[in-house]
Amino acid sequence: MKALPRTSCLDGKGQPIPAAIFPRGLRQPPGSFRFSLDALLLAAAVPPGRHAALLDCGTGCGAAALGALLRSPGLRGVGLDLQPELIQAALLNAERLGLGQRFAAETVDFRNEPDPALKALLQASFDCCIMNPPYRILGRGRLPSSELRARALFGEPGLVGSFLRWAGMGLHNEGILYLIFPAGDEGRLALEENGFFPFRKTLVSSRPGMPPHLLLLESAKKKPSARPEQKKLFLFAGKEKHAPYSDEAVAFCPWLEQAQAANTA
Repeated sequence: MKALPRTSCLDGKGQPIPAAIFPRGLRQPPGSFRFSLDALLLAAAVPPGRHAALLDCGTGCGAAALGALLRSPGLRGVGLDLQPELIQAALLNAERLGLGQRFAAETVDFRNEPDPALKALLQASFDCCIMNPPYRILGRGRLPSSELRARALFGEPGLVGSFLRWAGMGLHNEGILYLIFPAGDEGRLALEENGFFPFRKTLVSSRPGMPPHLLLLESAKKKPSARPEQKKLFLFAGKEKHAPYSDEAVAFCPWLEQAQAANTA
C-alpha cells in the first residue's frame, strides 16, 4: 500500500475544492449495498478540524470517510474494505469530489493479519478511526441474492472483533474510535475486550417518543474516569409521517435532507 496521501484543501489551480455534489452522485457498484443514513451520521460524528489522519474500517464506496474529509480540509484518510469493487468505487468517488490527493484505499481481509508492509503503515498512524461494520450475523436471516450486498450486511460472529483489532493497530494511544451500530446490540461489540472504552454515546431515534434504533459511540483506548456521556438525537421534528428533519438533526448532519436523493440517483 502506498504512503498516506498528502493533505490539501485546494485544487491544482489553488481554488477551493467543489463538494456540492456530495452525497449525490456517489458511484456504487451494481448489486452492492446502497450507503444509507448510517454512513452520513458516522461522517458527521467526526468533529471538523479535530483530527489529522482517519482510518475507515469497512469503507464501502467511501461515503463516511469522504464526508468526514469534506468537513475537515486538513484531514487525510485511508479506507479499507474486503470487496475490491467497492474500493475502486471509493477511489473514483474521491477523485470526483476533488479528494484524490487526500484519500487512499486498499482491499483487505479483516479476518487475517495485515501483511508486514501494511502493518507497518497502520502501526499507530491514525488519530481517529470510523467504523460501520456489518450488523447481521451469518445464519440469522435470509441472505440477499447479491454477494456484494450479503457481505456488507452479514458477517461471522467474530467479524466485528476483527474490525476492532485492525482499528486498534491503526490508532495511536490517544486515538478516537467513532462507531455506529444498532441500538441494543452494544454488548455484541465487546469493546472493552478489544481495548476500547466508550466515553460518549448518542442514541438516535426517528421521532420523539420512539425507542432508539441506532447508537453512535465514541471510544478511546484509555478507560475514562467518569461514566460515558449519553445524548439523544431525534431525526424528525414531529411524530407525523411526513415530519421534516429536526433542526438539531440537520445541524448535526447537514446532508440529511439530501440523503434520499443521493440513493435514488
